[in-house]
Amino acid sequence: MSEIDVVHRDQLHEQVWSAPVQAVASRYGISGAALAKICRKLDVPVPGRGYWAKAQAGHTPRRKKLPALKERQCTEHRIWRRRREVKPSEAMGESPAKKTVVPETLTNPHPLVKKSASMLRRKARKTKLTSVEGECLDIRVSVAQLDRALRIADALVKGVEAFGHSVEIVSRKSRRNQWEPPAPDVRETQVVVEGTGIGFHLEEGRDRVQKKNAIRRWSTGALHPDEFYYVPNGRLILRLDWPGYRDGYRRTWGDGKRQRVKKCLDAFIATAVELAEKKRKADEKSERRQRRREEEKRARQLEESRLRDLEKRLALMEEARRIEALLDLVRESGETCDAPDSFEEDAGGEWLRWIEARAAALLNAASEGLVE
Repeated sequence: MSEIDVVHRDQLHEQVWSAPVQAVASRYGISGAALAKICRKLDVPVPGRGYWAKAQAGHTPRRKKLPALKERQCTEHRIWRRRREVKPSEAMGESPAKKTVVPETLTNPHPLVKKSASMLRRKARKTKLTSVEGECLDIRVSVAQLDRALRIADALVKGVEAFGHSVEIVSRKSRRNQWEPPAPDVRETQVVVEGTGIGFHLEEGRDRVQKKNAIRRWSTGALHPDEFYYVPNGRLILRLDWPGYRDGYRRTWGDGKRQRVKKCLDAFIATAVELAEKKRKADEKSERRQRRREEEKRARQLEESRLRDLEKRLALMEEARRIEALLDLVRESGETCDAPDSFEEDAGGEWLRWIEARAAALLNAASEGLVE
């Protein structure tokens, strides 16, 4: 199943007149209202009210034809699929006995959670979010939610290990662009699956509060960002640090009106496991591509070196042939050829012998040794 679907105008017309709009929308992972908007954009008529009831009753209602294409009319539309909720049974074969349960009290915590708890409690603040760098789980909460966050983290770490994986704090390079100076490595909390890690963190949401006697901008009347401050709101959010954009996977689980983070741990673990497998395959594909590029580069360099050597050999052979042609011309003429000034007395044909030796040396270099 692709993450992006490109639907053409004539294709969409055939689909909406072959099945109800809601059924067609479910194939693309969108709502019926969203598909209706796409039909209006592409000028695709849809069945009216009662069309499918008549069809089920055995009648043959009239089907509207696709209108002619207007000037500058779009002919296709890209549909981005909804976030995909990974079920635990898909990634881990979950059984009811393996459900991750958050305890009411933190007893016998995991060593990593125990160490993180002591570090976080020393720096906890009432009105600010607390986070600690180093060998500590990535938890960013206020002192009021610290106990609940630690209990969730403890259940999460133990739940990941129950499925044969691990939670580790690893060092990675800071994500900066090429124009900024190199930054020191940062510590990241990861779910590690067969050597491949997916980063995550547990944080508390914040509400924006307007300061008293806030000053509005005289030109627009809007408040400057400095006229607000943020306070923790008590809602915990479990977030995967997955760089993919619009890839169809859910990356955030938070406290809401009808759910709590502690009820979403199994879905979180299942998604992390699937993304780690996807990342591992992507890394292997990238490594294969890199190896192929290096092999192609070596082959290209070898071919270029051979061509340069061939050109040098051909140049030497051409020079040797020109020298031999000169010698043949001198011998055929039977006349004495004036030697250069460097051969002051050439009674014995020293110049011709030197030319013959030069031609022989060039041919020998072209046929045997590499020429630099």
